[in-house]
Amino acid sequence: MAIAQSAVVPAPILADRIGDADPISEILPGERFEILELAHDQGWGICTADGTVGYVPDAAFGDLVEPTHIVQLIAAPVRSDPHPESPKLWTLPMGARVVADAAEHGFHALAEGGFVADSALRGVDEPFTDPVEVAEMLVGVPVRPGGRSGAGVDAGGLIHLALAMAGISAPRFCDLQAQALGAPLEDERACTRGDLVFFAGHAAILADAETAIHAGTAEVVREPLAALIERGDHGPVTAVRRLK
Repeated sequence: MAIAQSAVVPAPILADRIGDADPISEILPGERFEILELAHDQGWGICTADGTVGYVPDAAFGDLVEPTHIVQLIAAPVRSDPHPESPKLWTLPMGARVVADAAEHGFHALAEGGFVADSALRGVDEPFTDPVEVAEMLVGVPVRPGGRSGAGVDAGGLIHLALAMAGISAPRFCDLQAQALGAPLEDERACTRGDLVFFAGHAAILADAETAIHAGTAEVVREPLAALIERGDHGPVTAVRRLK
C-alpha cells in the first residue's frame, strides 16, 4: 500500500538507492510523493507532480498537505517576519508549493512558519497564461541534472516547469514530451511563439519564430533557432510540436 507524503524541502530523485549517478529529477516542497517502499533512509515511489519513479531521502518528507499557493518567481525568500528587511530563513524556488494564509500587508504567512511576499506567490488555481513568459523568466537559471525548478533545470525540466506553471500537464522527459505534447508540425520553418522543437535528449521552446529558449551548457539561454540547429550539439531536429 502506498503512503502519501509531501516534500518539505527540495530533494533529488535517484534511479538507484546507492550510487553516484546524477539525479533523474527532483521533488519540490509541497509536492506529493507516493511511497511504495521505505528502507535505508530512502523512499522508493512516484512523484505525482512529474510522474518520475525513483528514490528520495526520507528526510525530505513531511505530512501530506494541500498547497494553496505556488512560487511564481525564480526564488522566494522566506523571512522571519512580514517585513522585506527581516532575516531570511530559507529560499523557495519557482515551482515550490506552500500552504499560506491570505496576504496581509504584502506578505503571506506560511503554515510551516515564516512569511513570503505576496508578489512571490500565486494561487495554485491561477496559472500563467503563457508558458513562454515562464521560460523567458528562466533565462540565466543554472542548468543542472534532474533540475526542474527556479534553482536549476535540465532540458526536459525547463519545458516541464514552463508548461506546469501555465497549467499544462506535460511529461517530464524530452523523449516523452516529443511524443505527447500538442500536435506535430512538419517543418521548423513554420514555427511560431510557444512551439516546441526537439532533438535527441534535448528540447527548446520558441519565444518567436526565430528565437529558441533552452538549457545551454551552463545556464538557460535565448539564442537564434537557426544557430542551435546548425551548431548540431544535439544532432538533428527530431520533432516539432505545437501546443495549441
